[in-house]
Parts: sequence; structure tokens; C-alpha cells
Amino acid sequence: MATIQALNKRTSPNQQAYRVSVWGGSETIPGVSAEWVIYGSGVSAVVARAIRTFRRGAAKKRRFSDWTVNVEPLRADEQVIEAA
Repeated sequence: MATIQALNKRTSPNQQAYRVSVWGGSETIPGVSAEWVIYGSGVSAVVARAIRTFRRGAAKKRRFSDWTVNVEPLRADEQVIEAA
């Protein structure tokens, strides 16, 4: 069983859990990645939150030319560690 950290708490019954992976890198800088479960009302809201959090955290003060954002449903064998 795999575990993954939730970035936020569910605040509405309309929100669904999305598994989000963000990677940023360039030809001269090694890539940095992060994976979370994000609760949101839609894919665009979840992607925006993931990029904001990634740029404030793992990618702080770095300039990347290449970005990849993947959004997928939770996997059956994953256990979510809820946000504090």
C-alpha cells in the first residue's frame, strides 16, 4: 500500500481528490518534483493550487524552462495522509 500526502483539507462535499505530480527543470538545472493529493472542485483549480504551492516551496528562487503537471484520480491502493 502506497501513501501520499494531502496538500489541503476537503472543505466542501463538492470537492474531489486528485493525485497531482509537478515537475520543473531545464537543460542546465536538475529537475525538482513533488506529488500531492489535492482536494478541489475541478482540474483547473487543482492545477493552479499545485503550481502556486510548488513555486513557493520546492521551486523557490529557481527559474525553470520546462514544466510538467499530471493530474489523475487516486489509485485504489493509495492511502492519503490528511493535511494538518
